[in-house]
Order: sequence, then C-alpha cells, then structure tokens
Amino acid sequence: MVPHPRTILESLFPSLHLAANYAREIQPRIAAQPDKPDAGSTFAAALSDADLSIQTAVEVALLGSFPDLHFYGEEYAKSYNTKYFKSLDIPQDENYLVLLDPIDGTQFYLDGHQNYHIMLSVVDRQDYCSSLIINPPSQTYYFAIRGEGAYQGKLPKTIGEISFKNAVPLRLRQENLAHEGVLYLGSQVPGLVNNIPLNYKVINLATDYSKTVQVFNHTGILSGGVLGSALASNKLIDVAAVAFVAEQAGCKVTTLRGNPLPPLTEAKDYDRSGGVVIAVMMGVRSAAVLVPVSTSGWSAEFNFAVISATWSARL
Repeated sequence: MVPHPRTILESLFPSLHLAANYAREIQPRIAAQPDKPDAGSTFAAALSDADLSIQTAVEVALLGSFPDLHFYGEEYAKSYNTKYFKSLDIPQDENYLVLLDPIDGTQFYLDGHQNYHIMLSVVDRQDYCSSLIINPPSQTYYFAIRGEGAYQGKLPKTIGEISFKNAVPLRLRQENLAHEGVLYLGSQVPGLVNNIPLNYKVINLATDYSKTVQVFNHTGILSGGVLGSALASNKLIDVAAVAFVAEQAGCKVTTLRGNPLPPLTEAKDYDRSGGVVIAVMMGVRSAAVLVPVSTSGWSAEFNFAVISATWSARL
C-alpha cells in the first residue's frame, strides 16, 4: 500500500534532522566539489561535500523505509544509489515521487551564509502533496500538506523526536512581514524594469549577490523577508517546493504570465515551464489585478511578474 505523504515526511524527519545538524556543524570547514558542468549559472553549478553526503543519507533512509517510491535527488548523477530506486520519474499511477535538494543554496552555504536549506517533497502526477524545508542554522523548518495548510516549527533537541505536532500555522500576509517592500529576482531574470515603484527594494541575485554580505534568496518569502519573488526557472526540487509551501500559507502563485502553474506531467527536466511568481497577499484583498504589458520578449514577462507581485500597492 502506498504510504500517505505525511507518513513519508514523518518517517524521514529524523534523517533530515540529523542531516541539518551535520550541515551546520561542518559549514565552517566545508570543502567544495568541482562545479557541475552545463549547469547554466554559478549558483546552479555549485557543489559541496554536504550535498553528496546528505543525499546519500536520505537515499539510505528512503530505500530502507519505502523502497517502492520513485526518487529524484539533485545529485543523482553522482549517487551510488540511483540505480536501486524503482524510478526517477513522476509516476503515472497512484505512486509518489520523492524530490530532494540536499543543500538548496549551495553557493550561499560555501560562502558561509545562513540562508541555505534542505528540501524534501512528495509529489504525485499532478501536483505537490507535501514538502518539508529545513534551515539548519536557525533550526527552523516549514512544512505543508496539500489541502491542510502550511506550518513552521523548531527542530526538537533530540534526534528522532517528531515535532510536527508542535508546529504552528504559517500565515504569509503583509502584516506579518519582517521587511516590507522587498522583491526578489532570480539570477536568470535578465535585468530590472524601470517602472517598479520607488518604495520597493529589488534584490537581483545576478547583480546583488555578495560572498561577504548575505542577501535574501527565493526562500525569503517563507521567513517574511520578501514581499514577492519572480524566477525564470521553477525547478521541482527547490523553487516549486517553496512555491507550494507559500501557496498553502496564503500566497498567490502563478507563472510569469499570470497563469496557473501547469501540472507536473508537463514538467521538462524537472522544471515547471513558465517560471514562477510568488507574492504575499496584502490586507484583505484576495483578487490579483494582473495587467499585461504590450512589449514583447523577456521584458514583457518580467514587467508582468513585477506587476503581479505588487498588485495590491495600487488597489
């Protein structure tokens, strides 16, 4: 019998907790691996010992507990265990695919920053069923179950203790933001637009990243650090997992053109087409006002993304 997505998260929670402690402990002396070829950007190419070690730990736990589940981890090409899983693909039946990003934000991690995460999700052929996102430095985690909302909590002091029952609802709304008026743009979004209201600060990963000064990344939407995010890539192991948790917590999530996200069966290379916009809902207004831009190409899509992230500022 196929296990419930919550059961999968709870069973793997101790292994992920241990992995989080490991990642935090070795970060000051972490060794980089050679960059992954053809990754598309410096951030996607970064690889560390921790990425490989955490993936192995989760693979061992998954094969020992749920050997019939499908599994895709970011470092599958270097893993000794890939060949033992039933499949790496999104299932076409009632089975599940488990997705893992062992260190989301590897470059941040290598440079000593604190906003890296371990991400594990369970998906079916249509959409996300559950996701668990752990920030090792703060010992904080976020998780969501489809249709049951999103939650946040602290890792327990004892490895093996499941602390989901002590988690509190995660509600992402304007009044809960720690930093108002910050927008995050992924590294592959080509350039800024000129019509962003002056009261918004834009973090463009391609130009604002620093090895010495930490900036928000796409996970900032969960911590209340950013109001909205726009990314050209919506990879299933990381960005899409954050989008799922954020949506369950009350955010508006669309493609860059303002459309609903496509089903997972249409994903190519574990990436949902159309990019993604994640925006915190403001006040009590729940309807997004999305205004198309007449120009063509990436600038139109990007303008549209910013508009969809800032709609309530003009309502």
